[in-house]
Amino acid sequence: MTKKLLTMLVAAVCLVSAAGVSAGDYQSVVTDDIWVYPYGGPASTLRAWGDGTNSVAPVYPAGSEYEHTFSYSYLKWDLTSIGPGNYTVLRAHLTVTNVANAGYTLEAAQANPLEARAVGSNFSEATWSYDAPTNPNPGGLFGNGDMSNYSPTSEFSITVDLLSGPSDFAAYFNSAVNGDGRVALALASAKIASQSGDAPYKLWSKDDLGHEASAPILHIEYAPVPEPGSLLVLSAGLTGFMGVLPRFVRRRR
Repeated sequence: MTKKLLTMLVAAVCLVSAAGVSAGDYQSVVTDDIWVYPYGGPASTLRAWGDGTNSVAPVYPAGSEYEHTFSYSYLKWDLTSIGPGNYTVLRAHLTVTNVANAGYTLEAAQANPLEARAVGSNFSEATWSYDAPTNPNPGGLFGNGDMSNYSPTSEFSITVDLLSGPSDFAAYFNSAVNGDGRVALALASAKIASQSGDAPYKLWSKDDLGHEASAPILHIEYAPVPEPGSLLVLSAGLTGFMGVLPRFVRRRR
């Protein structure tokens, strides 16, 4: 390989880098997590249950007929380290940990899975009040919990693929990084809380002493979408390189 050809190869690699295709990796423990229930709040083990058919009440439950029928957990992360931009989300997983002695069967969990849903980020542990009129109600579904690690006796992790839908997590992520830099998720389930032998989901919070390592974790791999101008430069550069390459190859024969 001639020195000139090597230089062109290096230039082509630089063009690819300039197009902004390098991936980013965000992984963080939750900054705010709240059990949404009249007797819940911050510093409480997280829970989720519904009415056996629905996982989300028609309205935020406080002060309504749904107050004790539905319970959620709200989670929030700080994405400001990523910065504004237009991103492709390559991978997005939420991992939570169910406490030991789950109190429900694998079949019950599969029938009424743990759900990760969109929810407004306008809440904070520091100022949380269950009855606040501005509290958000869960929205679109991003995915259900994978129960592959289920154990009836030991604590186990539950992972949700946030890209499995039906709601668009990538659009949700882009809206967050270009907004206030915070992204929030609601944990919900249609599973009934009071049914004998079928306890609700009970998950470790970041505030559960001795279980901080089991707090909810969000892991997102993302890549900037190249600007149109960058793609044109990349295309022109690589086209020129490929046009010259055959001549170098013929000269070497």
